[in-house]
Amino acid sequence: MAWLPQFAGDIASDLSISELSQQLSNVGLRSEMRFSSHYTDGIYLRLYIGADVILEREAPSNYVVRGEATTAEQIRAALVQLSSCLTLLDIRHAIEAYDESTAIIDCLHYNWPCSDEQP
Repeated sequence: MAWLPQFAGDIASDLSISELSQQLSNVGLRSEMRFSSHYTDGIYLRLYIGADVILEREAPSNYVVRGEATTAEQIRAALVQLSSCLTLLDIRHAIEAYDESTAIIDCLHYNWPCSDEQP
């Protein structure tokens, strides 16, 4: 299977998954709550931003976000859109994009340093 451009990161929020979905909708990001036994609490959030993006609640105040797309341009556009929406909502986050060797090629964050920056 061919490598796909991807990003991954963390979102710090005490919002429930339904509250987070509503807040993202309020700033123009379309999302859908989905159910699966593969995710914590059986629920995850799928985002519709030009890439395959999911958010999963990992802990009471933390979400994990993962995304992939067919091109680096699509992954970059999705990363910018998601980070911009989270920043508008004053939600702390750090999301890193990776190349085929898993080297970090970009990091967008708000009130949270990326892994290669000092806190």
